[in-house]
Amino acid sequence: MSNENHGFSTLVRFGLSRSFKTPYGLFYLAMGIFLPVMIMSLLIFVGSTSTSHHIAKIQGATIGINNPVVYQIFSTIPTILPIFTIIGSVGSTYLFSSDRSNGVYEYLIATRRVRIKDIFISNIVTVVIGVSIILGLDLLIIFSVVSRTDSGILVDMFKLIALESIPLSYLGALLSMLAILIWASLSKTYVGINSPGGIGIFVGFAPVLLLTILVNTGTVAAKDLYLFGGLYSLALFAIFVAFLILVSQKISNESMLT
Repeated sequence: MSNENHGFSTLVRFGLSRSFKTPYGLFYLAMGIFLPVMIMSLLIFVGSTSTSHHIAKIQGATIGINNPVVYQIFSTIPTILPIFTIIGSVGSTYLFSSDRSNGVYEYLIATRRVRIKDIFISNIVTVVIGVSIILGLDLLIIFSVVSRTDSGILVDMFKLIALESIPLSYLGALLSMLAILIWASLSKTYVGINSPGGIGIFVGFAPVLLLTILVNTGTVAAKDLYLFGGLYSLALFAIFVAFLILVSQKISNESMLT
């Protein structure tokens, strides 16, 4: 293995270790896995507000879903799933600012022949692996529950998840990761919501949160969910590409680490 490949693999292992072994990373990973399942369980066993129930009843009837709870699961879960997947998958990137300030990456560059772009790409790889694990576990549980609740919506829900949940999860998580990296390179180290991790995460899940609000308030008609979800994913992809170009210019030198 070349020194360059060794440096990159070291960073990927470092990022995965941060995500799956540290209390900080595990906490956000658990949020990403369990909160969507918890919300779905609440919809099934507790129900929603009378207003949401009324909207779901009207919207569901237009596409042949007469049970408002089933329609809420059908429309809500695909939109909220990316929010928690985003939160859960960027645990290691949250720590980028403190690692940068403590000289961790400068040490790796000096001792492991790590390149600046390796740090950037390894964060992408770590986030993609995190999203894949969270999505895989969540979808396994969700489809198992839905098949026992109303198996008639399985195919349609799978289409909606393919158009919305999966692309928005990856794109939102990568957008958050890019925002955290760029914000960390422009700011001092803060904690909490003012930290690069605290601010950067909103860049990724704010568009998904907007979609959730539009769907659950009835702004987007039930018959238009597939088209709107697909177009929304394409729009977020365009934003991601633009942001990627911006960040790639920033990482061409060591300004990201100083």
